[in-house]
Amino acid sequence: MTQYLAGRPALIDRYDKASFAARAVLHAAMDARRLGHGPALPRLLLEQAAAGYLTDEQWDLLTDGWLEQHGTRTRRLICPPAGFWDAAVGHAATTSDHIALDQAAHLRGRRHAFALWQHAADTGDIRALWGLARQWLASGVDGRWGDLLRYGLEADGRIAGPW
Repeated sequence: MTQYLAGRPALIDRYDKASFAARAVLHAAMDARRLGHGPALPRLLLEQAAAGYLTDEQWDLLTDGWLEQHGTRTRRLICPPAGFWDAAVGHAATTSDHIALDQAAHLRGRRHAFALWQHAADTGDIRALWGLARQWLASGVDGRWGDLLRYGLEADGRIAGPW
């Protein structure tokens, strides 16, 4: 009864119906755990290990980035939890990553959008300065967007400063 309430039949059904690529990732995760790895399994470990579970024929059917494509297809309507966005604000690798994640956060109505733009703008990236100014303007934040816009125009060489 406990296993049924915990969703065990549904999980086994999903496993049985998984694509060969998804099953390779699951096998890599299962083996890593049963051989002693802790519960926090790095994506790169799973992605690289999963390749060893595929036959040559299966491998030939996959394209580059197959794990990302699978995630995009199966999770496209799922908004990550707040913890994901908190981590993204502090740990996105590049300014471009911050900008891309900001746009995703903004489209999903996440409060983290401002922080992502701010982090990118702090690097002096013109796109980020413009984006942050647009978000401040759209949200009705008085004053700050104008200063930021002038700074962005000056940094971009479109107008002369200082103000």
